[in-house]
Amino acid sequence: MFIGYQEKVIGYETKEVDNGFGEKEQIQAPVKEEFIAFAAPTKEEVEQAPCMEFTRIEEVDEEYVLFAGKWLTKGEAAEIQELAEKEKAVRSLESQTGLTRAVRELVLAENSGASDYVKQQAQEIESLAAPLRETSNE
Repeated sequence: MFIGYQEKVIGYETKEVDNGFGEKEQIQAPVKEEFIAFAAPTKEEVEQAPCMEFTRIEEVDEEYVLFAGKWLTKGEAAEIQELAEKEKAVRSLESQTGLTRAVRELVLAENSGASDYVKQQAQEIESLAAPLRETSNE
C-alpha cells in the first residue's frame, strides 16, 4: 500500500531572520505538520489522485482505511471502533438503569444502603466503564 502525505499549518512561531542587509528581523513563520492525505494500493493511484499534491509518497506494509475522516491503519481503526462500541454499551446501560457514574459511586460506597441487586447492576456497569476511563486518560 502507498500513502501520500501533505502538510498543514498548525500554528505560527516567531523567528529571527537576516533581512539581507545585515540586520535581523522578527517574522511569523508557519509551523507545519505532515499528515496522511491519501492511501491506495498502488503508487500510480496515489500519484494520479485528483486535485492533490503530496510532499512525499511512501510505501508501507500496513493497510490503511479512511475512518472518521482520517487515514488510520486497520488495527487503529478497529481499536477505536471497539472502544466506541463499549462506550455506547455503557451509555445504554446507564440510560436503562439510571446508574450514571456519580450514582454508581454513591451506590457502591460502603454502607450505601442500596440493595444487593442495585449494587450488582452498578458494579457490572462500572466494570465496563472503568477501563474506558483509563484508556481515555492515556
